[in-house]
Amino acid sequence: MIETLINKRDTFELVGEQIASILASESASQMTLAVDDALDPEPWELRVFQDRANVWENFDPETAPIINVWWDQSSFDQTRGDTVDRQCASATFNIDCYGYGVATGNEHGDKLAADSVHRALRLARNILMSAHYTYLGMRGIVWRRWVESVQTFQPAQDNGNVMQVIAGRIQLRVEFNEFSPQVIGQPLEYVHIDVKRAENGQVIAAADFITTP
Repeated sequence: MIETLINKRDTFELVGEQIASILASESASQMTLAVDDALDPEPWELRVFQDRANVWENFDPETAPIINVWWDQSSFDQTRGDTVDRQCASATFNIDCYGYGVATGNEHGDKLAADSVHRALRLARNILMSAHYTYLGMRGIVWRRWVESVQTFQPAQDNGNVMQVIAGRIQLRVEFNEFSPQVIGQPLEYVHIDVKRAENGQVIAAADFITTP
């Protein structure tokens, strides 16, 4: 039986939170840099969520693009790690970006939504693949990260309520260590060995070993 309480979080949970935190903090930093350059900071604003369903419900006509970070799946390479302490996980995290557009004058709502989601995808990819986040700020735990794909998709519609929302997805592959509970051993003090060699089970040799100093 496992003798210790499993009272920890797995690494995939921590990595997901870290990705969301990086995007949120870097968006705020980029907005500050834009102000320093006398630019409108709005194009660098991202609203970041994690593990949300129907996240586009948070839109209003003047809102910034929304990002939802969620863990998809993990696979494990048997050649990297061991069967006892540490396993190397290769996980996919989806960074779903949603852009909302409202038609104004000659501007069509769907085109504005597309521009918004493209901006969010551009910012998220550049942030996560920058040299500053080669290990997502978790060096020693995260081995590497890379973008597997970037695509657009249509979010599920509910009675046409999201007609002016266009979505895009970055699939980010992250390799990291997962750990499992270990046996807490006791110092070995004494060993008794019976060596059986005869077909009838007769003990041919016996030995005692005391291992304490």
